[in-house]
Amino acid sequence: DDGPAGRERRITGGIIEGDQVSFSFKRNYLLLKVTAGFKGTLSGSTITGRATAMGFSGPFTAVRQ
Repeated sequence: DDGPAGRERRITGGIIEGDQVSFSFKRNYLLLKVTAGFKGTLSGSTITGRATAMGFSGPFTAVRQ
C-alpha cells in the first residue's frame, strides 16, 4: 500500500471541459496495482462527483488547499 487516502497523487488522463473534470491515478493496494477513476463537476475550488476502482464506485469531494 502506498499510503492512506488524502495524500497527494500523480494523476493521469486529466480532462477539463467547461465545469466537467475527469482524471485517474494508479496506486498499489496489497499486491494489486489499482487504477482509480474520478468524474465530477468543478465549482469554485471544489470538485464533487463519483470515483470508481476495482468494480466499486462512490461519491467523492476534492477541495483545493
